[in-house]
This record gives sequence, C-alpha cells and structure tokens, in this order.
Amino acid sequence: MAKFKLFIFFFFWCSSLGAHTSQKNDSTYLKNDFPKQESRSSLVFSGELMHFQEKRGIAVAADGRNIDGYYLFPLNPGIGLFYQYQANDKNYFLVGVNYRMCFISSTRYDILRFRYREPSFSIGYKGYFLKREKIGLYSSIGLSYGQTKLSDSEHYGHIRWEYKNPKDLMDYRNNDSFADIVFNAGILFPSSQIEIAPELGYRLKDNWMGFYRHRFYFGFQMNYQLKFFKK
Repeated sequence: MAKFKLFIFFFFWCSSLGAHTSQKNDSTYLKNDFPKQESRSSLVFSGELMHFQEKRGIAVAADGRNIDGYYLFPLNPGIGLFYQYQANDKNYFLVGVNYRMCFISSTRYDILRFRYREPSFSIGYKGYFLKREKIGLYSSIGLSYGQTKLSDSEHYGHIRWEYKNPKDLMDYRNNDSFADIVFNAGILFPSSQIEIAPELGYRLKDNWMGFYRHRFYFGFQMNYQLKFFKK
C-alpha cells in the first residue's frame, strides 16, 4: 500500500513538472513570436573634433607660429544631444543642441590667442544611400544657430602671454551670434549603433571672431544612437 501511494505521488509530481515545462516553453515561444518593435524616435549622443584655420597678417614682424603657446593646429572638442525621427527606412530628421570649446591663435595684426565657447541649436536631415544588416552609408546636412562666448584673450608681449582686454581687440563688437551650415558623410555600424563621419562646415553668418579666423572648418564626428522600442 505504501509503495502504491509513493507511485501515485511520483506520477502526479512528474505530470505537474511536465505541465510547468510546457507552459514555460509556450511562453518563450510567444515571447519570441512577438519581438519588440522599434520606435521611429531615438536619441543621438554626439562627440566631435573640429579645426578652424586662423588668419595671418603681414604686419607682424615676428612669426608668432614659432612662439611657445601658439595654437598651431587646434582641435576643438564638442558634444551634442539630438532627437532623431525616422520618416521612413532611409530618411531621418534631427533637432538638438551642441556645445563646443574652441581655441585659436592669429597674427592678423598682433600675436593673439583666444579661448571661447559656442553653444548652439541645430536642425538637420540625414539620408541613407546604402543600408544593410552590417553596415550603412549616409550623408547629412544641418543648420545651426548659436553664440560665441569669449572666455579669454591674450597677446604675446616681449617674453610671455599677457591678458588682452576684448575692448582693445581689432573689430571687436558686442554681436556674438553666428549661423552655420554643416555637411557630413558617414558610416553606421548597426550592431553597435555607432556612426563615424568626417564633417565640413561653413559659417554663413559670422561675428567679430571672423576677423581672426576663416569661415570654413572641418573635422570628424562620432555618434551613438539610443533607440526606443514600442510596448
């Protein structure tokens, strides 16, 4: 009798275990059968390095470029945060903000160097001309509007760099706003959602800093896309 009861207990225990396993497999199947759908919205985190070319003058006797502390080829770092909307499989629209730290020297009429910031608001369009499972190629165009915020200005004296009052700078004005148009062509790695792109910019509307550097600038940009999913 005891063996019979033990058999009945073992039978029901195996049955319940099989039912639990079957239920788990069914739920796993349903979960895989209905994968999460990607939203059309995403966030793009951006980092960049840009170079602005200084203007040189002929009135400076000494070659400032040989002076210690003169920015020969400064790379200006910047960060950005953008909202990206996918209109269809190959067309995207972006809007966001950017913040850039800039360093530049000039011998336009004196041996000078500047440190300044450029916060800006941007809108853009991005289109893919090749989009595969492992790689994507795209080009984009953007417009930005911002302000140049001077942090420090210095001129080189006889033996060292010295503070230069902005009011004493040639062509200095209170107008510090600017507008840029930017082009880039890049590559997307879908597995990591990382983009790498060379970039070319042109300052459509310049401010007083245009007296010391050229309107064209160039560099490269690296982006990370954070995608959203529908519930």
